[in-house]
Amino acid sequence: MSIQHYAPGEVINISPDGAKFESAKSETLIRESHIEVFRFILNAGKTTPEHTAAGAVTIQCMKVRLN
Repeated sequence: MSIQHYAPGEVINISPDGAKFESAKSETLIRESHIEVFRFILNAGKTTPEHTAAGAVTIQCMKVRLN
């Protein structure tokens, strides 16, 4: 997948809605030298291996998928 480039200040929706929610995959949405926006899909009851990041990390729970 190629990385979409957005204009500075452009509002984007990073949360998949409706039917797209059930089939959404983890993926990088924006990658620039100063920021990366990564949509991380983690189903209820699942875990992910511990990892580190080179910079600060902000995590927001957008929705809960119970399957």
